[in-house]
Amino acid sequence: MSTATILMMASVYGVIFYMFQQLQEKNLVLEQRRILAMQNKAQLEQHILFREATEKTNRRWHDFRHSTQTMIGLLESGDTNTAIGYLKDLMGMIAITKEEYCQHPAVNSILCFWAEQSRRKNILLLIETVVPEKLEIEPVELSALFANAIENAYFACMELPKEVPRSIKVEAHYDGKRLAIGITNTCKGSVRFENKMPISSKEGGGIGTRSMVYTVKRFYGAYTFSAEDGLFVTRFVLNV
Repeated sequence: MSTATILMMASVYGVIFYMFQQLQEKNLVLEQRRILAMQNKAQLEQHILFREATEKTNRRWHDFRHSTQTMIGLLESGDTNTAIGYLKDLMGMIAITKEEYCQHPAVNSILCFWAEQSRRKNILLLIETVVPEKLEIEPVELSALFANAIENAYFACMELPKEVPRSIKVEAHYDGKRLAIGITNTCKGSVRFENKMPISSKEGGGIGTRSMVYTVKRFYGAYTFSAEDGLFVTRFVLNV
């Protein structure tokens, strides 16, 4: 085989490899944008929910003084069921408040969302986060990183039997240059890995994990995934 032929074949293989690499990166970017759009929509819906709940609570308190006499009348007439129902409804509205887990609005919104989801499914969620209001990363992109990691932890907990204690711990700390994030959750005993990446058991799964890794790499960070003794640990460090 002549040198020219070898060079030509090498060039062809090089072009094919380059095109494959570009296509893979393009697909990752498109998938990342899709996920970010979904997370942005989720955040917007959460903000609207919190605002509406607050406004409804304020209106209820404003009207409460006008309905006090009605409450007294219900109790005096012996219609305690209606009175109790009204009080329970009122207390439920007061309890809907926006929790403050960190200073970053977008990340805090995601944490509030998953805190509510976890409570509904009896999953113990512990949050210890210090995330400043502004960082050198788009808010939607950072919140998507948290959302994907917590979502993975949430569904891993949901795969466990109800009688098994389920928990998620979210940690984040910022030292002025780097943001360290850690998610620890209970999981099934065996988790398969390939090239240090967890393999999803769901058909077509793993997109969220690849999206997280893509974001971490963009900010010259580091990531690790590990599983031991029924606990799955996800750790990220971003230079932001």
